[in-house]
Amino acid sequence: MEPGSPFRRYKLFRSPRYVQELLQEAIKVEHGTIPLYLTNLYSINNQSSFAAMAMKSVAMEEMLHMVHAANVLNAIGALLACLG
Repeated sequence: MEPGSPFRRYKLFRSPRYVQELLQEAIKVEHGTIPLYLTNLYSINNQSSFAAMAMKSVAMEEMLHMVHAANVLNAIGALLACLG
């Protein structure tokens, strides 16, 4: 990296601690959205409708995102903080 590079001042953002914090926040976001999609899914009477299948698919994708973020957090040696 060049001394005059504008990215030099963002060295802190490349630290492992910063990555851990970002991953933890990603997990919190995903954890917070899953209940919204599941509530929406369970409020649909016809569970075989397109809307219900779409909500189920979105909820499962959010769960997958949370698992990926937790796996990366685990891979870098960090512990998952309690979600509250």
